[in-house]
Amino acid sequence: MADCIDVEREFPRHKLGYEDPAFAGTQDPWHKVIVCRHGTISPAGGDKLWACTKGPRNEFARAVRRGELPCVIKMDGDDGINAEFSVDDAKQVFKAMGAKRR
Repeated sequence: MADCIDVEREFPRHKLGYEDPAFAGTQDPWHKVIVCRHGTISPAGGDKLWACTKGPRNEFARAVRRGELPCVIKMDGDDGINAEFSVDDAKQVFKAMGAKRR
């Protein structure tokens, strides 16, 4: 299994969630997510993260499609977009996604 960023350790001031409620409390970093106003941010492997939106038409999704954020769209569907970005760009993407603080 590839290494990934542990969002709980890397971003301790942000509200943590889990990709599936069945994994609540796990220490496996692949199941942890940062809760955001527009969706979630999760590990993508290596030094990459994914921004996963709740819907296809929120401001974050529109900004990514317009090329205004340092993200690469990996999936684009009726239920939202999944866009990959570098941890180096986390501050900008967290702000645009509305990452919640603890």
